[in-house]
Order: sequence, then C-alpha cells, then structure tokens
Amino acid sequence: MKNLRKIIVILILIVLGVSYYYYLSNRTIAEEEKLPEETKVSEVLIRDLDKNYPPSPKEVVKFYSSIMECYYGEEYTEEQLVQLADKARQLMDEELLNNNPEDQFLKDLKNEIEKYKKAKREIFASYVSSADEVEYFTYNKEDWAKVDVVYSMREDSNYFKTYEEYVLRKDKDGNYKIFGWYLTETDDSENEE
Repeated sequence: MKNLRKIIVILILIVLGVSYYYYLSNRTIAEEEKLPEETKVSEVLIRDLDKNYPPSPKEVVKFYSSIMECYYGEEYTEEQLVQLADKARQLMDEELLNNNPEDQFLKDLKNEIEKYKKAKREIFASYVSSADEVEYFTYNKEDWAKVDVVYSMREDSNYFKTYEEYVLRKDKDGNYKIFGWYLTETDDSENEE
C-alpha cells in the first residue's frame, strides 16, 4: 500500500511538472507572437534625428530614400504616415520647408501615394551613390552637395529605375539639409544590366 501511494505521488508530480513545462513553453511562444515585428517603417520611425542626424549628405539622402521606400512600398497606419512625413521634413532645408507648408506637404504626399497605389507602383529599393561620388561645392559662401540616387520600382509586373539628383545645403548647425531634387537623364547603355 505504501509503495502504491509513493507511485501515485510520483506520477502526480511528473504530470504536474510536465503540465507546468508545457504551460511555460506555450506562454513564451504566445508572448513572442504578440511582440510587433520590426518593419522598415518602425526602423525609420525609431531614429531620433535630434540626437542622431545623418553625418553626411550621402547619409541624409540614404535615410530620406528609406522614407520614400516606406511611403511607396510598405504598409503603415495613418499615424505612421504623419510621422514618416515629419521625419522627411526634418531632413529638409528651411527654404524648402517654407515653400511646402506642413499641411499642404501632407496633402500632396497622400495624393501622390494614392496615385502610386492606383497604378500598382512601388519603390522597393534604392541605391545612393558612394561617398566619393558626392559632389561638394560652394555657392554664395554656403556649402552645398549633390547626391545621385537610383530608385528601383515596380509597376504591376514591370520593373524600371528612376534616377534622381538631390541638392543639399549645409545649415547653421553644420547639417546638410535637402534643398531640392530632380529627375536626371541617363544614357540607355547605363540603364542596361
């Protein structure tokens, strides 16, 4: 009888131990599933530009291009879109900001994103020219830079590239800010891969 009690107690302890292990294992997996997946949007939004502003014209354009990829190739909420637009504006020159008031900028951005969605167009990658290809110059006693970018795009099942040149001006704090950009023309032979 004593041996039977010992066996029953041991079996109960084993069942409790296995049950507790199973509970802990499933709880950990369920908690991990609840954690938000890190996305390109969250990576962009987490950067504090007041404390960690891009150190060079190339890095400014690289970060801005990441924002563009989010606008035109990622999923996000309305709140995240406003935050992305704010990050983009933090990279812009004072003159560009004055010519594009915040409300109008956001309205125009939403319209442009809607056009991309209707055309089933997205930016899925960007290539910013290397640091030694950045063109630095002085104009009106101010420091400027030009940076080239290639955006890889998809429209339905068609792939193509857009070539742009960004012009940046150094501000009073020594940070390069985007003054403007424009599409550049390229030789067809440069477009072939």
